[in-house]
Amino acid sequence: MTFILKPVGSGDPITLGERTRIGKGPLSDAQIDDSQVIDLHCQVFQGDDGYVIQDLSKNGILVNNASTSQIRLN
Repeated sequence: MTFILKPVGSGDPITLGERTRIGKGPLSDAQIDDSQVIDLHCQVFQGDDGYVIQDLSKNGILVNNASTSQIRLN
């Protein structure tokens, strides 16, 4: 089964692999051109019970308008 993240607002959908790194730099699997996104911003990976998003920025990431460092996605 293929899982896809759909950005809120504009941007292309992101097809998730076993681990997908998101940011604006060349080491990112999915590149986002946004002033608030750093080169390696976060990663999404398959955990034991679904996909997990993990902060790589050390500043926290917003998921449903709440700051977190890691959370399972629904």
